[in-house]
Amino acid sequence: RGCALLDCGEGTYGQMVRALGRTEALEKVVSLLFVWISHMHADHHLGLLHILSKRISLKAERPLVVIGPSKLRAWLASYSEIIGGDNRMIFIDSAELIEPQQPLASYFPENFGVQLRCCEVVHCPQAYGIVVGDCVNHWKLCYSGDTRPCEELVKIGKNSTIAIHEATLEDGMEQEAEEKAHCTISEALDICDKMNAHRTILTHFSQRYPRIPLIKSSEDRLKRVAVAFDFLRVNFKDLAQLPRTLPLLQALYPNEAPVAKAGM
Repeated sequence: RGCALLDCGEGTYGQMVRALGRTEALEKVVSLLFVWISHMHADHHLGLLHILSKRISLKAERPLVVIGPSKLRAWLASYSEIIGGDNRMIFIDSAELIEPQQPLASYFPENFGVQLRCCEVVHCPQAYGIVVGDCVNHWKLCYSGDTRPCEELVKIGKNSTIAIHEATLEDGMEQEAEEKAHCTISEALDICDKMNAHRTILTHFSQRYPRIPLIKSSEDRLKRVAVAFDFLRVNFKDLAQLPRTLPLLQALYPNEAPVAKAGM
């Protein structure tokens, strides 16, 4: 049916080429159904212009649906003026997807076979989280964007098959997380537990962590948890095995570098 992007930071197309090869990456760009942008911080939307320009050069027939905060509309309008042509795009404000009774709510099931629902999250003005529900295969994916713990996200993400949640800071840094409107690892896990997510993928770790951040939690809880990394691919058929990657990654990238022995 096609594919979608949830957030599109600078370098997104380059990462697609590295992961898929140039030919398949271009095929994915052409087959994009929609791109959803959580908020207007550059690390979440700056790669969108490259994707749009690629679609123009490839003469993609179907207009790309771009969903995001209202401020994104003006930013894209300025881009259209610069390129001086039709960028083959339909813009939808995320605020119009908060209530399931709103007219636009039926657009995505009818055209793409998925249901979308957004909610405002606790970050900057016009920051949103999203839930994508597949009408055909009946999975449900919740993505937090950037946020503090958010009860509205729990509500719309209830019983998600996969919850992808930001975990910018390690436990013990709750004050900094509150000041910067992000989550610690335990705060993110608490939210995903509340929504009864089948599997949780933690992401958006601070660049201060060159290795896997230290995750302190019960063994039972970690049976549902994995961490995101560049080029991670998750097949729904492999969800049962997904949490097994966490101890492997922790062993491969230990939190503490080994001490060199004398004489070596």
